[in-house]
Formats: sequence, C-alpha cells, structure tokens
Amino acid sequence: MHSETELPASYRPAAIQIQLSILGEFIDSESVKIHRPHLPLKALSALNRLQTAFHHSNNQAEGKILMKNLLFVTLVVSITACTTTPTIQQGPDAELSFDGLVAIDNSVFQRAWIDPDIDLSVYDKIMPGGAEFEFRAVRGTAGTSSRASSRNEFPISDEGQQRLIDTVSEIFKEELSNSQYFTITDTPGDDVLVVKGALLDIVSRVPPERVGRSDVFLSSVGEATLVLELRDSVSGETIYRAADRRAAEAAGGRGIRANTVTTWNEVRRLARRWATRLRDGLDSTRQ
Repeated sequence: MHSETELPASYRPAAIQIQLSILGEFIDSESVKIHRPHLPLKALSALNRLQTAFHHSNNQAEGKILMKNLLFVTLVVSITACTTTPTIQQGPDAELSFDGLVAIDNSVFQRAWIDPDIDLSVYDKIMPGGAEFEFRAVRGTAGTSSRASSRNEFPISDEGQQRLIDTVSEIFKEELSNSQYFTITDTPGDDVLVVKGALLDIVSRVPPERVGRSDVFLSSVGEATLVLELRDSVSGETIYRAADRRAAEAAGGRGIRANTVTTWNEVRRLARRWATRLRDGLDSTRQ
C-alpha cells in the first residue's frame, strides 16, 4: 500500500531531510537509547514511555512501529524546540542538586530541578503535603530618628502573618483545584504526587500607618522566596523542585500607594501568579 511506502529522499522537504540525517545523534541504533540533548519537558514522558515499550516488546512488527514512533517524536522535538522552551540540562556539565535532580533551563521559576528519568504521565492526582512559612526577623520601628524613617523592611504583626498564611494557602488550593488533568486527594497511591511548599524569608516593605502621615508610594509591598517540591506519594522521592524569589509589586513598575487594600491586592496577585504557574506546569505534562 502507498501509505506504507517510504517516499524517495527527493520528495522530502529540505528541513525534514536535515532532521532525519542527524537522528543518529539522538538515537543509538544498537541500544535504542535516547540521548536527549536539552529535550523540552513536555517530550520527556512520551520519550520515556516509548523507549520502555520498545525494550519490552517481543513482537518484531510491533518493535518496528515503536521504533518509528521513537524517531518521529525525536524528530518533532528537534524541530519544535526553541530557546524559550524549558529544557533539562544534559551531559557531564549538567548542574545537579544535592539530591541528584538535574537543573532545568528556561523554567517559569527562577531555578528548577527535575529527575529526567521520571514519567510524569503516570500521575493524575495531587495530595497536599503541607507548607512552611518563615518570616524575616525584623526589629521594631520605635522612635522617629532619620535612621528609622529610612528603613525599607518592617515587622509583620501576628495577625498579618496569619492572614498571609491563609491567603496564600487558599489561592494555591483554588488554583490546583482548577487543574484540567489532576484531582486533589488525601490518599497516597502510585498515581499521586505530593505537593509541598514553603514561603521563606518573607519581608514587608510597608511602614506602619501613623496618624497624620502623608501618602507613601512603594516599588513593592514586600517579597519572599517560594520553594516547591513534587514527591512520589508512595516512595517519598522528590522528583521536582523549584525556587523563585519575587517582590509583590504593581505591574509596569508603577508606584504602589501604601495602604491595607493595595498591600493585600499585591500579595494576592503574587500568590496567584505562583499558583497558576504550578498548575499550568502540571497540566502541561499531560498535553
């Protein structure tokens, strides 16, 4: 049948011919091992699944089909990959975390690491694993000296700390609940990812309100470092980690009028940004 006949090389688009000519750089024909130079994250699960299926295939015809699929996926990846696509570092110079995770370039978070051999497609549930909140120790602002008036970090009251914890926790729960592919569970399983989070070195840039004080405009109302971890719920193995330090600031670099309403608006905006990126990243592994 014509559908099974391979077209002569002269009929193939030039770009396709070039990509086919370098497939040897991606696949070792003897071991059928994907070398995966800087593969986008979305392609990892597909490649891992196909490679595993090939090695376990006892049927020659089936094996040929799987080999074609391997070649096709690798070809698509090599054509569509770009510098803005998150890619896993490869080779002897790849950056490793303390527990062996490999650094990701062009991540939506400032720093990220992953287990490159994990098949994320086997997971379709999320189990909250708790969160840690750490506030920077800041001295009080008693007095009216010029030194005190020039400070740019201020203590957060106990009430304010609890409100921040509740606000961030609620937004993350809401965004993860809106996932198209993952459901939230409280029971471990082979298809369950544990999501653990921490918000560290939280600092406020908002001075305490005083009677008679004129309006204060700030570049940001505060900042913090977000640390996220995804773990296998059965083994407890960490398969992904991200760290991101951000300031809660208005879009476009506009000054923020320091008051209770604007402060919490910016806190919610930053928390929503982080939570949305986590949800979208999880969903992208299933697309």
